[in-house]
Amino acid sequence: MDLQHSNLEELLNDESFIRWLRDEATGQEEQKWERWLADDPENRNTVRKAKKIITMPFIEDIPSDTKEELRILIEQIEEFDP
Repeated sequence: MDLQHSNLEELLNDESFIRWLRDEATGQEEQKWERWLADDPENRNTVRKAKKIITMPFIEDIPSDTKEELRILIEQIEEFDP
């Protein structure tokens, strides 16, 4: 995945990113995501949105057949939290 052009949906499907958000990343993963965060100030907003989503009580181990529902949820969150 090209980290410079990742969107929220792609990141939420990246197990390494999720581990990093949950403070469960390996040292190498931590360095990767910290560099990504430092590369673009907009990434901080993306992280904030992603944390809101993964901390929702009903968002755990999302089955692949609900990806469209997740996409819609992300769009709704972005509408209210630009």
